[in-house]
Amino acid sequence: MPRQTWRTAAESFELAKKAFSEGRYDKARRYAANAELQVDEEVTVTRFGPPLESPIASIVIVIHRHSQEMEEALDRLGTLRSKYEIVIVDNGCGLDLEVIGKYLTAFVLLTVGFNYGCCGARNVGTRFSNCDLVVFLDDDGYIEEGSIESLISTALKHSAVAARGKVLPKTRNGIKGTHYDLGDRILFAPPTTEGFSVWRRNAFLKQGGFDVLMRGHEGFLLYAQLFKFYGPEAFLYVPTAVMRHDFAGNESHLDQKKNTQRLMDKYLLHVAPQAAPLRKLIG
Repeated sequence: MPRQTWRTAAESFELAKKAFSEGRYDKARRYAANAELQVDEEVTVTRFGPPLESPIASIVIVIHRHSQEMEEALDRLGTLRSKYEIVIVDNGCGLDLEVIGKYLTAFVLLTVGFNYGCCGARNVGTRFSNCDLVVFLDDDGYIEEGSIESLISTALKHSAVAARGKVLPKTRNGIKGTHYDLGDRILFAPPTTEGFSVWRRNAFLKQGGFDVLMRGHEGFLLYAQLFKFYGPEAFLYVPTAVMRHDFAGNESHLDQKKNTQRLMDKYLLHVAPQAAPLRKLIG
C-alpha cells in the first residue's frame, strides 16, 4: 500500500480558497479546518530581545509586504513597545529584520511561510501570544497617541469581550467605510474594524478565532457566534481610540471592496443564518 502523503497548511488553504470561489462552502470549510490544524506546526517562532515582565496586552500586527506605511505604523507604536508584547506575523512576505529592528527592540516574529490571509495570520498570532488581551492592528494604519490605552481601559472598565475604535481617513482623498466612524459616544457595537480591535484571548480562541475564509465581516461573524453567550453589551465601540486608515484609495478600489463584501455576506449567511437579523449592524 502506498504511503499517504499529507498536505501542508498552504496546500490545504489553496484548496479551501478554490472551493470557496466555486461556492462549495462546506468543502472549503473542511479544507480550511485542515489548514488550521497544520499551520502552527509549520510556523517558525523567533524571539528578539528579552521578554517583558507583565505586559499589559499582546499587540498582533500581520505584515503582507514591506512598505513605508508599515514602517510608519511600527514607528507610531512609540512608548507602547515597552508595555506590550509585540507579535509580528510575517505572512509570506519575507521581512527584512533590520527594518523591524529600527523600531522594535523586543518582539516575537512568527514566519508563516505563505500568505494565509489576514484572518488566518491573526489567528496564528493570537495562538502564539501570551497575554489575556490581544490587540489587532493593521500594518498600514496610523494609531493616534493614547488610542491603544483608551481602547484597552474602556474594554476592561466595561468587562467587554471585544472593543473596536474609530477609524478616520488617513489621506486627503481616502474613502471612509460606512462602519468606520460611529460617532462620539461609547456604543454597543460589533467589532467590525478588525484591524483596530481588542479581544479577550480566551473567548476569541474558544470560538476558533476568525474564519480564515473571510476577507471582511469576520469580526461580525465572530460577534454573531459569541454574543449569545455574553450578550450584546460585551461588545463596544470606543470613539476616543482613533486609527487613521483608508477603506479605499479611489472609486475603483471601493467597487472592488464592495464586490468582496457581497461575497462575504453570502458566505456569512450560509455559515450563520441566525445572523441575518443582525446584518444591519455592519453598516
